[in-house]
Amino acid sequence: MVIKLLKLNLKWRMRLKKRFDKEPVERDYRTEARNLIRPLTMTQKYSLYEIVNNQLQKTVNENRLNELKAVQRAIRETPYIDMYTLDRSVNGYKSEMAKTARPKDGYTKPNRRKV
Repeated sequence: MVIKLLKLNLKWRMRLKKRFDKEPVERDYRTEARNLIRPLTMTQKYSLYEIVNNQLQKTVNENRLNELKAVQRAIRETPYIDMYTLDRSVNGYKSEMAKTARPKDGYTKPNRRKV
C-alpha cells in the first residue's frame, strides 16, 4: 500500500515537473508591439498608452511586464506622436488653475441681479 502511494506521488511530481519546467521561449517583444500598433490611429494610440500605463501600475508577471513596456516604448517611438499629450495622460495637468477650474470660471459675463 505504501509503495503504491509512493509511486503515485512520484508520478504526480513528474507530471508537475513537466508542466512547470518548460523552457522559456525567446520572443521579440519590440516587433510584436510594433505590429500591434501599426494599424491604429493616433487617438487609438493615445488611449492605448493610457491603458498600458494603468496596467503597469498593477502587479503583473514578467512576460506581461515585458509586453507592456514594449508597447509603451513602441508608442513613444512612433513618428508624429505628441510627447506632451503622452506625458499629460500619465502625469495629468500640473497647473493650479487646471486642477481647481470650474465651468463658471470660463464664463466671462458678470452675474447680474435678476429683477
